[in-house]
Amino acid sequence: MLETAQKLVTVNCRLCGGGDLFFLFDSYDRDIGKQEKFQLVQCRLCKLVFLNPRPVFEMFHRYYDAERYYPYQMAPQAPSAGQIAVKEKPKSGLKKAACDPANPIGYFYLSYLAQTKGDFHRIKKVVPSQTRLLDIGCGAGQFLLSALRYGWRVQGVEMMEQACRKAKELGLSVFQGTLQQARFPDKSFDLVRLSHVFEHLPDPGASLVEIRRVLSDGGKVLITVPNFGGVIARIFGKSWWCVDSPRHLYLYTPKTLRRIAEKAGFKIIFQRTATGNDGILACLEYWMERRKRPGSGGTKFQFHSEKFRRFIQRITPMVCWGFDCVGLGDGLEMTLQKE
Repeated sequence: MLETAQKLVTVNCRLCGGGDLFFLFDSYDRDIGKQEKFQLVQCRLCKLVFLNPRPVFEMFHRYYDAERYYPYQMAPQAPSAGQIAVKEKPKSGLKKAACDPANPIGYFYLSYLAQTKGDFHRIKKVVPSQTRLLDIGCGAGQFLLSALRYGWRVQGVEMMEQACRKAKELGLSVFQGTLQQARFPDKSFDLVRLSHVFEHLPDPGASLVEIRRVLSDGGKVLITVPNFGGVIARIFGKSWWCVDSPRHLYLYTPKTLRRIAEKAGFKIIFQRTATGNDGILACLEYWMERRKRPGSGGTKFQFHSEKFRRFIQRITPMVCWGFDCVGLGDGLEMTLQKE
């Protein structure tokens, strides 16, 4: 790896180790607005897309504003003792089928729960209570708090000091640093969650190897990442709202995510796409931003016509549902299992 005077580092492909890369497009820091330019490349051998060169690890904190970056906002109030520990009810018949993501009934029911009530309501249907949960990149602890109320034993890992402080104020157990620095004992957890975190990790393969070590036999890993192989990403390209340079170091497709998981020794037991309702409007605004201010990275464009915004918001759910039905949605969800 070569470090430049601008505190950038050049890396080879983390999936196949190859150095035969080609340039895809330039990108900018849109959200924090530092007016810095980056570039996305793709490996010719395995097709992994990643930021290259990228900021050195010690500089990552510059691109996560604790006051503006949404995962770091304050979590809900801590639960009372009476709210903690809910017994798992046995499932049979139709109820059992509805909680099994491997069949069509379960797939659509769990997708509906995720869209309408949040990701936790989907996950709790397929794992028992008293699960030992590790949430990597837990932010201010919103998901951990929901899991704690359900009776799970929870642990978080978070890099940013401000977010850790907010989570600890709620009584949550959160380690500040990386997963490797935490040094959890072998087989400490039954479930590991990385929700829109995996694309931020500098060495995803090494992280999965460490996750496998701390996971119990038969334990599961829930990964959610932006889907660079989806329709919206293909249409908008560099204006896709999930490019999010330099925070998103990797942009995965189902094939590249599957390969990196299998390389670490996991079996893929479930995969689907899930598209939020805000993405298309955000992409249109980013696209207009580039047309009106070529090369602009920090000044945001917004549609001010409420009629136009309402029109887009009305048609978006049906369009997104169609993309997800054919597996080409904006978000990629994959469940891995330790064999």
